[in-house]
Amino acid sequence: MNSLNDELFNPVLMENIKNVYRKISSASIRSGRSPFDVKLIAVTKTVPVEKVQEAIDLGLRIFGENRVQEAQGKILHLKSHCPECQFEWHLIGHLQRNKAKAAVELFDLIHTVDSIKLAEELNKHAVKEGKMQRILIQVKLAQEETKHGVMKEDLIPLISAVSGMSNLNLEGLMTMPPFFDDPQKARPYFRELSELIAEFRPQQFAIESVFMHRNADSALKLGQARGAAICAAVMRDLPVAEYAPREIKQSVVGKGGADKQQVQHMVRVLLNLNETPQADAADALAVALCHSYQQKALDRVSAAHQLRGGRLR
Repeated sequence: MNSLNDELFNPVLMENIKNVYRKISSASIRSGRSPFDVKLIAVTKTVPVEKVQEAIDLGLRIFGENRVQEAQGKILHLKSHCPECQFEWHLIGHLQRNKAKAAVELFDLIHTVDSIKLAEELNKHAVKEGKMQRILIQVKLAQEETKHGVMKEDLIPLISAVSGMSNLNLEGLMTMPPFFDDPQKARPYFRELSELIAEFRPQQFAIESVFMHRNADSALKLGQARGAAICAAVMRDLPVAEYAPREIKQSVVGKGGADKQQVQHMVRVLLNLNETPQADAADALAVALCHSYQQKALDRVSAAHQLRGGRLR
């Protein structure tokens, strides 16, 4: 797919894109963030593929679609015309379970997971595709019939269920406030979403790393997305630790290739639990145990180093 010459660029579209980036930069600087941490998603629902091509020629690479069926033709057309291009496609509209298979095949990030049943369906097809499907959980904060999402009281069970699904990577939460002419009126809804995360604030933050072996570009993109979650912890002054899956299993079970049942068993034994925890809960506890062991080891090394230093004096 050859880029158009400069004189053939759509001048109106080019100016619109420049204006959006100016607004992103201004808002980022005012809030103390780097503009490079903000991603621009061009929503292309009802937009013909020729217009999407113009946006691509102007440098846009991340696109959002509302409907699986409409997106399918655009995505397949553009990929066939430029197989080497690094596009990223997001599903930003409500997703029905009967479209889960196609969604996994087409989209890099699905923004609108709102139930355990939908998550299970996505995970099933992601396993078949051999794909780690990136998702966001949509939270319903506005009491509007037209808005979708999981209710606040059901959020933690959904997060817990998703964390135990092998081929889903939960990268964050998403919400849609009511439309207001004054954008300031939307702030309480996003503040409420932030408070949901802060409600269960721990003293430390440990996360399992994800290794993308296909190529460095995939690893970089996934790292950028996961970085948003880590930044949230840093902004709350939480020390952040990250451990590889094999490192966690080696720490808890004694071998890096342990399966989920072995992890569950050892978590129960080590914590002296009355019953075996569910797989997702065991995984979370295993990360915590691994972090605890690492911290104790570091403390011992630090103490020994200080003692040795005292003797040398």
